[in-house]
Amino acid sequence: MSGLVYRDLLTYYRKNTKVTYILEIVYFLFFLLVLRNIYGAITFLVIAAPISMSGLPATMKDLDSNYKGMISARLMPYTQRDIVTSRFKAAFSCHLLYLAEMLIFCILHHAITGDISWKTYFLLFLGGWLSAIFITCVNLLSSFITGMNAAAIIYLITTVLPVALFLLIMLTDLYEIIMPLFTGNHPYIFWIFTVLLDVIMVAVSYLISVNRFTKQSAKL
Repeated sequence: MSGLVYRDLLTYYRKNTKVTYILEIVYFLFFLLVLRNIYGAITFLVIAAPISMSGLPATMKDLDSNYKGMISARLMPYTQRDIVTSRFKAAFSCHLLYLAEMLIFCILHHAITGDISWKTYFLLFLGGWLSAIFITCVNLLSSFITGMNAAAIIYLITTVLPVALFLLIMLTDLYEIIMPLFTGNHPYIFWIFTVLLDVIMVAVSYLISVNRFTKQSAKL
């Protein structure tokens, strides 16, 4: 099964253009060197990085219609569950690169500004990753139960909606309610609930995807 995971990861990174990587470097440096405050850290760790790390399912869905995607996987000696599992593993393995990027950002941002506590960095890091897990699950689920156009629309929604919510929070009094969650001045029950929500989302999206993909394969 590891071969399927490596294939998905290699195909995904080769599919991304140089412009994609250049833009990622640009906004990394922008939030690090230009917007050198708590808002830059929040934007990068909770919005920009999670959106970037959840893009594999949508990209692979676009490739599933040819022999770079699911069609070639069906020709290999793997079960339907193996194929779905490998896609989930590839999607979450993709997180590792961006988590490393987030960690480097936290270290450099603290070295440059020194205004934010490590506890706040950790909670922003955790919040961003939990958000990315949820968004990735939504995109994985949509890639298995919908068509290419619908999956693309859902991916667009998962990209635009977090940005819209972020702007709403920043421009209203909701900031005073949300910010304590990332400074440790709030009961940890919120974080426990968020982790449990992600665990449930991963399990549900995986089981539904396996069931739907198995039924689709049986019709071929």
